[in-house]
Amino acid sequence: MMASIADRTKTRWGKFRPWVAGTAIPWGVVMVLAYSTPDWGWTGKLAYACLTNILLMTLYSPITRPIRR
Repeated sequence: MMASIADRTKTRWGKFRPWVAGTAIPWGVVMVLAYSTPDWGWTGKLAYACLTNILLMTLYSPITRPIRR
């Protein structure tokens, strides 16, 4: 799905570079959040882990798309 979205993107920086640049910092923030454990109960920690993992994989998709030159 991300490939079709990126293929339709047309900017002066290209198709993929805006996606890589735009999601790198949010991915880094979510990565730090994913490895910091809140002081919640077991159920809260499980929900937190699932949410941060889903966010990481969603933000990781545009970053791993190769840049064509």
